[in-house]
Amino acid sequence: MTDISRKQIRAAALVGITFSLLSCVADLALLYNPEGGYLAGDYAFLQGFSANRMAWGHFLGILFIPLQLVGLLPVYQGLRPMGRKYAGILFLLGVYNAYPGVAYHGSVAFIAESINHPGSPPVESLKVFSEPLAAIFVGGFLLLSLLFVVPVARGKSAFPRWMAFFNPMAIYLILLGLFFAVPLIGNPLLVAGFNFSLAVFFLLSLLTLQQDKIQESA
Repeated sequence: MTDISRKQIRAAALVGITFSLLSCVADLALLYNPEGGYLAGDYAFLQGFSANRMAWGHFLGILFIPLQLVGLLPVYQGLRPMGRKYAGILFLLGVYNAYPGVAYHGSVAFIAESINHPGSPPVESLKVFSEPLAAIFVGGFLLLSLLFVVPVARGKSAFPRWMAFFNPMAIYLILLGLFFAVPLIGNPLLVAGFNFSLAVFFLLSLLTLQQDKIQESA
């Protein structure tokens, strides 16, 4: 991957942030219930959701989530001092991990249809196709966060060491804590947690990236 200028880094980060936030809108349309109930695992919180609302969340997520990947370009540049291969592996893993994320997002509308229309296939028969995708995505999200933490914490990146504490998974766990501590705020944030975490992460990456360290590693 070739070097990119500071202007290009800023543009890529802004694209990643923008589509991460738009994906949060898709999450809210697809999943948000003011009563919560997300952790029960039965998808009962989808009861009463209209087909029109589900369609908006379904298509916006499928179309916008992949475009977040542009925000990985500044992260790649910031990890280059650790080595181009290391940074490249993380970049490719981030791209690959978007696939199960988009596939899972696209499966929720069908589960909602099953819940809201008696006589449809039972939820349990549909979960077997969607839940493994969610598990793969979460595992990839965690692995990407760890691959970011290691070089940053060791001072082998173009990010300050404290950025290791603001990896995507750590940001998501903060949102999970808010869900329990301040439900009024944490409820909608948790629904959009993964996409919102990436938006915050891309923003912090843009603000803390030290361009001179990238040039020194070239």
